[in-house]
Amino acid sequence: YNYTFPKSILLRLKLKDLLEDNVNEKYYLSDKFINCMMVENKGGYPRKQRFEQSLNRVEERNIANTITTIEGQRDISTFIKVPEATKKGYAIAKEEDGIYINRSHQKRGVAQKDKMQTLKTSCDDLGVVTNNLRIRKLTPKECFRLMGVKDKDFKNVFKNQSNSSLYHLAGDSIVVNVLMAIFGELFKINWEEKFNPKEWWNNDNIKK
Repeated sequence: YNYTFPKSILLRLKLKDLLEDNVNEKYYLSDKFINCMMVENKGGYPRKQRFEQSLNRVEERNIANTITTIEGQRDISTFIKVPEATKKGYAIAKEEDGIYINRSHQKRGVAQKDKMQTLKTSCDDLGVVTNNLRIRKLTPKECFRLMGVKDKDFKNVFKNQSNSSLYHLAGDSIVVNVLMAIFGELFKINWEEKFNPKEWWNNDNIKK
């Protein structure tokens, strides 16, 4: 059987479109937790480099901590430095970026612009940078949204399940619209006509 994989489709949603508006404080990382995420002086990484808010100038990103009198000369912005296993030793993350929060200094690609790294069955090593540069974990509902599950279907799964169980289910599943594309190609069905990402979750919180 000759199977042709579906063509690439335009990504219409960003991570921020799938985040909940009101999240319990328990999902936010404490200062104590963040301060414990130090990078040891191994493999040439900066000693004691940690997650931190910064206004220091980064040359390649044209970010400065000084406001000048010349309009448009510099982009004044805040960011978080996330330790990673590169020569530079850290990555830059801003609001609504996905990041690794567990042993990030052992990984590469620890910050994803407007996206989230691959979900795992625990989801303990993933976080998102929110307003005021706070870091928090994804909620179970957000994980299911990232996997393409409708909110109304999540409500059915949510019943009698612990958070750890929900994370496991989300990380162990396959993205719904990926399956739709695969089976659509297999059975020659125009699945995109049945899939509207802006309406898929049927939730008022999804940004229009």
